[in-house]
Amino acid sequence: MDSSHKQILIAGAGGFIGSHLVEYALEHGWSVWAGVRSTSSREYLSDPRIHFIELPYNDPHALRSALLEHKTERGPWDVVVNNMGVTQTLDARDFERINYGNVQRLVEALKLTEMLPSQFVLMNSLSAWGPVHEKDGLPISLADTPRPDTAYGLSKLHVASWMKQQEDVPWTVFYPTGVYGPRDKDYFLVWKCVKAGFDFVPGFTPQRLTFVYVKDLVEAVFRSIDLGKIHRQYIVAGPHTYTSSDLGRCIRQSLSLSRVFTLKVPLWLLKAVNYSAGWLARRAGHSSTLNADKYHLMAQRNWQADISAMQQELGYTPSTSLEEGVALTSQWYKENNWI
Repeated sequence: MDSSHKQILIAGAGGFIGSHLVEYALEHGWSVWAGVRSTSSREYLSDPRIHFIELPYNDPHALRSALLEHKTERGPWDVVVNNMGVTQTLDARDFERINYGNVQRLVEALKLTEMLPSQFVLMNSLSAWGPVHEKDGLPISLADTPRPDTAYGLSKLHVASWMKQQEDVPWTVFYPTGVYGPRDKDYFLVWKCVKAGFDFVPGFTPQRLTFVYVKDLVEAVFRSIDLGKIHRQYIVAGPHTYTSSDLGRCIRQSLSLSRVFTLKVPLWLLKAVNYSAGWLARRAGHSSTLNADKYHLMAQRNWQADISAMQQELGYTPSTSLEEGVALTSQWYKENNWI
């Protein structure tokens, strides 16, 4: 698709992945609208070319009014990318309310205002599948029957299942594996531990892990947009599989650390720590990166991913190695005084 004078709405633009989607779209000539909520951070949305629209998901009437106002003044968007969602929350019910409910309300509003775009991209997660190949060690594939074991993954499965039932919506769904890169706060916890001299490895059985550098994920998304792909699904991951300690090793090398102690932590202890951290956070009235969901993600041994659909249909394979991506991420963390 020729992006000249094309309008794109990126819902959830203020987050880690969303801000990178915005940057890519601007660099490639799109007229970019950042869909935000009143509480959304705009820290990484300072480019003066960005247009903003507040999307009041909890008020369907106000949401439709906001869309109609844009339609009257600018016309409909050519592409909508929904990156809005939460990965941790104080109340587990918020996963369904936000990750599923808000997407549903946005799509219904686009239908009612006759503003369905030519492509609606839904950013999802490999967590929607859950531990489907723990015993046989096969890669997670689109043909598998999902059985997520986290509240987050379940909400992602529900929204994807609902979306695929909307035959009148030109949807495309992406399921990335673990996404890391500049501005990410989740994997940053690993950086902080390694910087402090400790690399905590979950469990005694090595994990089979996959990662994708954020800019590679964004490239895959825009490949699908450029090719006009609709009613398609793609798992996104790098082509290589890593073990539990590879991420820590790459971080250690990127920070030029001479001594880092690798500590294998039994799963029972990780479970106790994560459940306790989640309980304490709820008592204090805030969410925690360590929680019951995070334990299940750590406990899953096999995160290998079948990316053949992306390779064959988009002609794309993520090219950033873990070593290179970690080095770029470490450089950003240092330049921005995170470490």
